[in-house]
Amino acid sequence: IRDYKVTGVQTCALPILLLAFLVEAFLVVAFLVVAFLVVAFLVVAFLVVAFLVVAFFSTIYNNIIFYYNIYD
Repeated sequence: IRDYKVTGVQTCALPILLLAFLVEAFLVVAFLVVAFLVVAFLVVAFLVVAFLVVAFFSTIYNNIIFYYNIYD
């Protein structure tokens, strides 16, 4: 496309359009990666807390059973 009336030089919007698409695609991928990492962190944190709670109450339960053992 030539812009004869203003500068007389060839101009083209295609590289700018492609760059805009690439930037947008990069931002979408970056957002998805960050979202995945946040969800993965939350899942791991939940599993760690659940494990600690189960271990804590299991220890308390075992101590009670050991203390009040009726078979000794």
